[in-house]
Amino acid sequence: TLSLHDALPISYQVSSLVPQIQNGFKGALIFGPDFGVVQELSEKIVSFIVPDITDSFSVIKITPQKIKEIPSILLDEGNGSGLFGGRKVLWLKNADNGVLDAVENYLEHIQNNTFLLISADNLTKNSPLRVFCESHPQVLCVACYADTERDVAEYIRETLAGQGIRISNPAMPMLVERDRKSVV
Repeated sequence: TLSLHDALPISYQVSSLVPQIQNGFKGALIFGPDFGVVQELSEKIVSFIVPDITDSFSVIKITPQKIKEIPSILLDEGNGSGLFGGRKVLWLKNADNGVLDAVENYLEHIQNNTFLLISADNLTKNSPLRVFCESHPQVLCVACYADTERDVAEYIRETLAGQGIRISNPAMPMLVERDRKSVV
């Protein structure tokens, strides 16, 4: 599982996996309490697979409620051919543990190259959906946690250093606070 607390910023880690996302992984689970980052990374992953993330023929959004109504919808949509060819994405938004059976069935029986993107709120470490996805060799899992003040300070320091700019210690708390206010 990739996490925002790993050494490199998560966007760089995910970008480094483009070949596997495009040709190796069958799906991805993006989850965590930072919904903005979950949404942003989900969109980024979709953009690696299809040229237009707003194309409703290439990106099919499915809800847990739709899976309750039609348990086979993931497999039905996944095995259907795209209108204009090319790879497509099934985007299961706001997923919870109630979708586990459909996800397992999909990953076991998918017949083509459709990518399953699962986005969810914070899933506990013992969440059946999270445990299953983390143990599946063809599912990328990315945990999106809120940045701490230390994370923000380190990011600011590294970004400025990359531009040849040094920041004084008294200025750092002001920048960190400004960054945190801009996120809220």
